[in-house]
Amino acid sequence: MKFRILPSLPTCGEPLRRIHLVALLMVTATAASVWGQVETNDDAVFLAPPREIRLQIERAREAKEAKKWTAAAEELGLLLNDPELEDFFLPGNVSGPVDMSIKKEARDLLNSLPKEGQEAFELLYGADAKAMLKQAISSRDPSMLAEISRRFAHTDAGYQATILLARSQLDQGLPMSAVLALQPLLNSRMALDKYEPEISLLMAIGYYAAGDEDHAVETLDNLRAIQKNLNFKVPQSLEPLFAESAKPGEWLSAQFQDLNSPSSKVPQSWVVFGGDAARNAPTKGSAPLRNLNWHVRMARSSNDEEQTEDTAQGFIENGIAVLPAAQPLVVRDQVLVRTPWHLLGVDLGTGKVKWNYPWDASDVSRVDSRFSAMSNDPGSSYLDQIKRRTWLDGCYGQISSDGERVFIIEEATPSEPQQRGPGIALFSVVRAPSPNRLRCFGLRGEGETLWIAGSEMSDEPALAEAQFLGVPLPVEGSLYTIAEVNGEIRLLVFNSADGKLLWSQQLAQLDGLWMSVNEPAHRRYGASPSFSDGVLICPTNIGVVAAIDVRQRSLLWGYQYQEVERQPRQGFIQRRPTESRQDYGDHWSDGKVVIAGNRVFLTPPETDQIFCLDRMSGKLLWEKPREDGVYLATVSGDIALVVGANNIYGLKVDTGDAAWESQPIPDGGLPSGRGFLSGDYYYLPTTQDEIVRINIRDGKLDKSIPTEGTLGNLVCHGRYVISQGVNFVASFKQIDALREEVRVRLAKNANDAEALRNQGELLVHDGKVQEALATLHRSLELVDSPETQQAYVSTALEALREDFAGNRDTAQKLESIVESMDDRLELVRVTAIGLHQAGEYQAAFNDYIRYVDLLDQIIDQGKSERPLQSIGPNLRVQRDRWIGGQLAQLRSAVDETVAASMNEAVAERWDGTKEHAKSDDYAEKLRRFARRFGAFPLARSAELELARVALANGNELAAETIWQQLAFGDDPQVAAQATADLAGLLAARGHKADASIVYRRLADRFRNEKLANGQSGRQLAMEQAVNVANPYWNYGAVNLDRRSEDLAAAVRLLHPIRIDERFGFDIPREALKLDNEERHIVVIDEYGNQRLHLPFTMLNEAQLYNSQTAQIHADRIGHLVIVSFGNEVHAFDTLQRGDDEDLRERALWQENLSPEGSSSRSRPKVNVVEVNDNPFGDYPYDGHDSLNERPIGYMSSLRYDSLCFQRGNKLICVDPLTGDSNWERDNVTPGCYLLSNDSVLAAIPPRKSNDGATETEALLFDLRSGVQIGTVKAPVREMIWATDGTNYLTWEKDDHQTVIARDLLTGKELWRYQGENGARGKVFGSQVAILEPNGQFHVFNLADGKKLIDAKLHDAPELGQRDSQIKIVEGADDFQLIVTTSRKESRFTSKSIPYNSKEPAGPVSRVYSFSRSDGQLQWQTPEPIRDFHLIEAEQSPRLPVLAFASRQNRIDKKAHEAIVLLVDRRDGRVLLRDGQTDHTATYQLFGDPENQTLRVLLTKMSFSLNFTAAPAPPAPSGSSLPAITYPPVEEKR
Repeated sequence: MKFRILPSLPTCGEPLRRIHLVALLMVTATAASVWGQVETNDDAVFLAPPREIRLQIERAREAKEAKKWTAAAEELGLLLNDPELEDFFLPGNVSGPVDMSIKKEARDLLNSLPKEGQEAFELLYGADAKAMLKQAISSRDPSMLAEISRRFAHTDAGYQATILLARSQLDQGLPMSAVLALQPLLNSRMALDKYEPEISLLMAIGYYAAGDEDHAVETLDNLRAIQKNLNFKVPQSLEPLFAESAKPGEWLSAQFQDLNSPSSKVPQSWVVFGGDAARNAPTKGSAPLRNLNWHVRMARSSNDEEQTEDTAQGFIENGIAVLPAAQPLVVRDQVLVRTPWHLLGVDLGTGKVKWNYPWDASDVSRVDSRFSAMSNDPGSSYLDQIKRRTWLDGCYGQISSDGERVFIIEEATPSEPQQRGPGIALFSVVRAPSPNRLRCFGLRGEGETLWIAGSEMSDEPALAEAQFLGVPLPVEGSLYTIAEVNGEIRLLVFNSADGKLLWSQQLAQLDGLWMSVNEPAHRRYGASPSFSDGVLICPTNIGVVAAIDVRQRSLLWGYQYQEVERQPRQGFIQRRPTESRQDYGDHWSDGKVVIAGNRVFLTPPETDQIFCLDRMSGKLLWEKPREDGVYLATVSGDIALVVGANNIYGLKVDTGDAAWESQPIPDGGLPSGRGFLSGDYYYLPTTQDEIVRINIRDGKLDKSIPTEGTLGNLVCHGRYVISQGVNFVASFKQIDALREEVRVRLAKNANDAEALRNQGELLVHDGKVQEALATLHRSLELVDSPETQQAYVSTALEALREDFAGNRDTAQKLESIVESMDDRLELVRVTAIGLHQAGEYQAAFNDYIRYVDLLDQIIDQGKSERPLQSIGPNLRVQRDRWIGGQLAQLRSAVDETVAASMNEAVAERWDGTKEHAKSDDYAEKLRRFARRFGAFPLARSAELELARVALANGNELAAETIWQQLAFGDDPQVAAQATADLAGLLAARGHKADASIVYRRLADRFRNEKLANGQSGRQLAMEQAVNVANPYWNYGAVNLDRRSEDLAAAVRLLHPIRIDERFGFDIPREALKLDNEERHIVVIDEYGNQRLHLPFTMLNEAQLYNSQTAQIHADRIGHLVIVSFGNEVHAFDTLQRGDDEDLRERALWQENLSPEGSSSRSRPKVNVVEVNDNPFGDYPYDGHDSLNERPIGYMSSLRYDSLCFQRGNKLICVDPLTGDSNWERDNVTPGCYLLSNDSVLAAIPPRKSNDGATETEALLFDLRSGVQIGTVKAPVREMIWATDGTNYLTWEKDDHQTVIARDLLTGKELWRYQGENGARGKVFGSQVAILEPNGQFHVFNLADGKKLIDAKLHDAPELGQRDSQIKIVEGADDFQLIVTTSRKESRFTSKSIPYNSKEPAGPVSRVYSFSRSDGQLQWQTPEPIRDFHLIEAEQSPRLPVLAFASRQNRIDKKAHEAIVLLVDRRDGRVLLRDGQTDHTATYQLFGDPENQTLRVLLTKMSFSLNFTAAPAPPAPSGSSLPAITYPPVEEKR
């Protein structure tokens, strides 16, 4: 630091004036000891001083009071001069700063001694101090000056050493170090008496240089007041300062030539996390050029790489901002990188790996198959370790260097992580379960180990069990590191050259209970100190931070920002708590402490606040909530920049208030790494494969800079930008540096081909595409290099994508240049799109066909086709699916002439496909044809042929799903044949009930259509009618057999699974239930029998709780069943097979929909949310992820070739039979409700919490390809009652309740019905039923609103009650309307069997039965069936009964009963009213039509009903039940 007018200060030892200035200068002596004032708080984590040291202070105080000056000086000297003695905080408050320590109190006590005491101290220690000072001056050893200042600060030699040290520190630009050194002298009367005004002047200069002008002026004002009162002589050079009109601030500013603080200087090397010791280094550079300079892989195998990439993608999909834990360093000409398994030294210019550690590891540049098996096992600890080290373990991932050496923390015994079970911990066991070690490598020797500290290999036995919490911080030849040792968190200081332990200082204490945890959070985030200007800030990640005065080796202050919970042990043995869950995201990403000027910024991962403290006192200046903050990016000037998961924040340094309005990260991106500061701009990498440039002064965002892939943590150094992501370390050229390099090279040689190529790349970055193409073309003419050719092709293709019309000529040039098949495909693709958008449809079609031909060439050549191709920034799609979507849109836009030409070309291709009928790949060719030309009529013929081939190959399920869809197509001939083939398959597989319905449709809908066998549809149906006829239940007397038996083990609790949509045939279908105890999906046939048990396993063995079952739902097409558990989707094959079938094959695939951060075995459950906005009372249940409260588990309508769902913000369309992705789309708002028809998918975003919105904007996508085709206004999910393709049912409520059907795509209203308030409704199949309080009952066709039933029933005033509902029970030939009333109307406390905690319905009020064929009322129950509940899950469509039941608490008899009521669904007569005296939570009802028997099973009772042809008792008059009293007069028990 340079001074313009440095005053001529007195020589050390020559006082300005021998007068007593102390009375006015020195701070008031220390007040009475705090020992008796503050009690020790058990919740504090600062270690209390040992009793011996406390007694030593007390003896000094007692000696002072007794005027035994020599004794007092000796006791204080032992405390201050002992180099081995550590410092301790005095007991203070639980939270807030603690700034009084043992050594500080000792110094204050020494300063308070009178002259006799000070002289006694000088006599005891002055001689040794003078000898050391003489040696330090002669050897010019600043470290010895620091030792004298530390040990003998209160001797005359110590005063001189301190002043010399302060001068040196000011010259080095360390002003606060000088202030810290001088502070004890300001409080010493002897020092002031000898060396004022030098002390005050140096302190004022130090304050001012550090930016603390207030303290600087205050110090000089005090000095001026002393001079004015005592009128001592002032040297001539200082007279302007002491003039009457002088302003100290102006005087100080005149002394400085350069006020730049060290924190604003760009470091020569990036040697530590954060760039410098203050963790706040700026850089001098610019954004990277998009083109890659070099890259180095970090994975040990391709499987490792894929698993890591999948995990990273999972984080992105679910909106979880997780940064790579490893941070690259740049030291000299090397990039230092920590991978999950290696430490690499990479050449900065070439990317060549110069050395790696461990040395016996596999070649990092090649795939090592030895690790493939481990990474293929999704439950292996090997993958857990990769994941932890990649994203979570900051202690492992960070590196540090002093320019000559490299330092890392490694496991003491590298091994695969072991699973730890529950255990016990003893009182005295406090050691860390897995000690690690600090290893030092030499850079000059290409990575040889120089020394090791910690573990059994350490030279220090005390460190054998040390757990280092972070990499060391190198400062001036010393290494400062934080470690956990014997239940304490300590600062350890090593000599960086040889690893010798120089000194240590305890920081905080840990309770033994913490130490028994397998991996506490404070060991994961990386706790490394920060340093600035003599002050070392030590984070601990356990709720406290401590500051160390490095020169004094003493505690400066401590701040406890979080109260620590301690659990008392009970007895000698305590239980070890379970391992803390490893959370990814939703907290600060690291525990880095940033020092900027006189402020310290904390972002502790264990809290959700950011704290700003005063660097010298630890005083809290402000704290703010984290919001969605991920990390503190930088502090520059008066702005602290915080990067959040979705937003970027600027905070005012002084107050913490917002400096500008927060800015969302563009394009819905997340931060993908830590960026860098250059000038006023911060460069932030995001998951959108771009860098966001932020002006930190005003928060404005410049245009995003595209990058080659997703970048990670960035370091800008020299001419390069280095990125360390999850799988690669990559180098890019800095744009500004490259500009200068190109300018110099072209000035020397205008025909420098490489420089021209670089200039072309720069022009692309600048958006000057035409100039770039011309420059690249010139470079190609000079030297036809592959690099230049690729640059030209990629630039030209990008130009065509952005402006095809303006660059159409470029497409012609590319035809002769493009060589690779991928580039040729892309050229044809963008050309076809350009022609399509220009309205040149025939030409576009021709190029689309060229694209198809190129795809066939790839396949014919045997080249592997990547499953998904990137089409635009957010879409990956199978190429066949993409071309199918484009041709569909093209066909809908053309006129008849072009359409005829297109149909003719497609017909030729169909003929060509059929020529391969005998080839092995015929089925695949049919599939490709159907995908590519799905919008053309001939695709239906291809699908019909595909189903035939699938059946011949034994793939019956694929054939069935295709026929199901074709049976309802527009081509009657294809639909008839598909219907006939489907019926035949169902009959052959024993699904006679389904087959009979399909044959009935064949006879009715396609009676005259000719089939492949020459018969008409009616002829075939009549021929097969006898074979598929359904059994008929006898209608006569019913015999009852009642038995008491223990069935608790046999009658399991089965949870019904809601089936959302039925595609195709309106036929009685099988029910699905969940056996959660056995983890089976149970298929229940039409008679209530358990036909199939489908075992399944949740991914990662995630828990599935009974309370979650209400939101589980399914969809099916044929016997392909897709079940959504909310956080997972599973596909099953339920088609009947032979007796030797293998059930394991029935589970086709499964997909995880949960956030990656919760994918452990302790994954949070899915919350069940009732969607109860509907005034008609038809309330479904949705699943919400408990981690983020977003909807989860929605699926689109199931088609034979497509099913869509979301995983986070990724929208996925899969093949329902295989689970393979058809396409995937990123950045779609998570939790969308999905609707689809045959060609369009609509995604409706969820309603924001409590905003009450009824409308939103839905995104529309082409179902075939995933291409976005528009947006449309849509109701929020809560306003959607039911869907039919992309049509939906909703409502309006005012003076009436109105049901409305609309077409989502057009907004057109399809139909509406206005009913009374209080009306209740129910959607069943393709119909909707509405019952009004006045008894009017209507059934409408959902598609067109056609009224199918209009009947007047009994008034139903109970519908006005909140929990009343109507329910529909569907039978084979009839359906029943069930009216439920409020629970309050029940005479007893009753519940359903099985009890469903989510069921809002009360007991049954009335029952009505209607014919399915003509809609006529068959019978009714005018009197309530009181106290019974409808068991919806047990209403099998082909059983002749309706089932009701109730669990009742009989208050009058103080008894519990489970009662079953069976009603004949044909006439309403009661067949059974009986039960057991104990409660039951389970119930089963099933029948055997062959033997005419029906069974009811409870836990302790069974009932068997035999239906006979004997004359039955007469049915109730008017088919109505008589009034029934309860309990019956005679109870049969």
